Amino acid sequence: RVGPVCLFHAHRAWYLLARVLDGRSKGELRQFKLARIQGATPTAQPFQPPADFSLDEHLQGAWELFRREDAAAPMRTVVIDFDRVFARNIQETLWHPSQSIEALPDGGVRFTATIGGFEEILWWVLQMGSHARVVDPPELQRLVIERSEEHTSELQSPCNLVCRLLLEK
Repeated sequence: RVGPVCLFHAHRAWYLLARVLDGRSKGELRQFKLARIQGATPTAQPFQPPADFSLDEHLQGAWELFRREDAAAPMRTVVIDFDRVFARNIQETLWHPSQSIEALPDGGVRFTATIGGFEEILWWVLQMGSHARVVDPPELQRLVIERSEEHTSELQSPCNLVCRLLLEK
C-alpha cells in the first residue's frame, strides 16, 4: 500500500511518488513508473500528502530522476569534455539546472554540473561514446572505464562472437 504524494513527468515517462505505508520499506518515499503499475485499489483510508513537500527539493541533485539515497552526502561537481562533433548539441540543450559550458580551443566544449550521484550521469556519458571524456572526478572516470570494459568483455564473449558471425551471413 502506498500514499500518493505527487505525479511527475521525467525522462519521457510519468511517475508516481508515494510514501510506502507498510512492509519493509514502510515510511520511504518511492518512485513508481506509471507504465509498470498493473493495478490499483482505492482504500477507505485517507492519505494527505505533506503540505510542505517540494518535488524540486526532493529531486535536488538528481541528474534526471534518481535522487541521492543519502541526503547528507555531498553534492559532486562533474567535468566532462565533449569533442567538436557533439559540442553543438551539448551547448543547445539544458541538461541540468546547475550546468555551465565553456568552449575549448579544439572546437569541443567543457560541461560542468553539480549533482548528487553518478548513476544516471554515468549512463549519459556512456551513451556519448568516444565523444565524451570525464575530466573530473576520478570516481566517475573509474566507473566509465569499468563499465566500458564490462561492455567490451560482453561483446567479446563466445556467444556474442557466434551471433555476430551468424548475422554477417
